[in-house]
Amino acid sequence: MKSSLDLSTLESHLWEAANILRGPVDAADFKTYIFPLLFFKRISDVYDEERTQVEAEYGEGIDFAEFHRFQIPEGCYWRDVRAHTTNVGHALQNALRGIEQANPRTLYGIFGDAQWTNKERLSDALLCDLIEHFSRLPLTNAVAQADVLGQATACRLRAAPITPFSSTSSPASTPAPDAAPSSFPTGCCSARTSRTCGPG
Repeated sequence: MKSSLDLSTLESHLWEAANILRGPVDAADFKTYIFPLLFFKRISDVYDEERTQVEAEYGEGIDFAEFHRFQIPEGCYWRDVRAHTTNVGHALQNALRGIEQANPRTLYGIFGDAQWTNKERLSDALLCDLIEHFSRLPLTNAVAQADVLGQATACRLRAAPITPFSSTSSPASTPAPDAAPSSFPTGCCSARTSRTCGPG
């Protein structure tokens, strides 16, 4: 049985993600890129998890759309983006927009408006590192409880954006954001660190 993802482990993973972005990206913008990737990985992992459960109960070939209120279009899965080694930002942006457009009532705008295709800020190598970093983090319902994800997200949103989630940053030292997620989706259709991306 897989062990559960605890808050400390998740926060450490988010800190490391911020360190990957350090330099090309301003500290104040870390959450603009980190949280969409966290959401994307969650959605993809839970989608695959629930598809496996449905197929185990009803067999392969079932119309999975009937069993879920969210959809991931072909080519928009986490693994699809991970397979890219060039123009990674373009692939990522297309996947995020594809998911939003496929779920206009529930997920539209959830990934924000980050400029993933800006290679001056987000090189292919940097995005590959970031994607591989999140690929090491299992975010299925069986492992990652929604309340733990929500707590980590809220804590990071409240942290002062001076350095990557710096220990000197205090939630009390900065005002809380206008809107911080208080919970993380459990029923979302879903919802090796190296220098190159690709299936591993």
